[in-house]
Amino acid sequence: VMKIKRLDHLGIVAGVIDDLKIVEDIDNIFPTHDYNEISYGEAVKGMIMNGLGFSNRALSLSPQFFENIPVELLFREGVKPEHFNRHKLSRTLDKCFEFGCESLFSKIAYNACEIENVEKKFNSTDTTNYSLSGSYDTSYDDENDDSPVPVNITYGHSKAHRPDLKQVAQ
Repeated sequence: VMKIKRLDHLGIVAGVIDDLKIVEDIDNIFPTHDYNEISYGEAVKGMIMNGLGFSNRALSLSPQFFENIPVELLFREGVKPEHFNRHKLSRTLDKCFEFGCESLFSKIAYNACEIENVEKKFNSTDTTNYSLSGSYDTSYDDENDDSPVPVNITYGHSKAHRPDLKQVAQ
């Protein structure tokens, strides 16, 4: 019996995930017991692929999503669609939440930058400025006052080309 499975764009998505070692990074953070069919990293890879699979189905229906997809090519031999059940995916999302989604993303992004030789030193080029109106008490006695130093309010060169506007200076 011949069975046809569609790879579509998921081969490229899986390749990028593999090249950036996202599964390995997650598995290093969240070790998986030997009795688990798939690791936490593989579960995240599955959720990414499901999310990029042009499917409007709920994440809990991932096993159905993977039914006609060659999971053994995208993951490894022995991985089956039913391994991406709602219990495994919810436990994985719980782990990510407990660790901190921003922290997890930062670690994965940093490692991806290392792999791709992306410069990791960034300088802030925030050019936001504020103008003020009204009068402000700018007196400050640094010898007798332990409170934080107030900002310096002065006239300057605003982006609006309005030298008559007061600005906050550091």
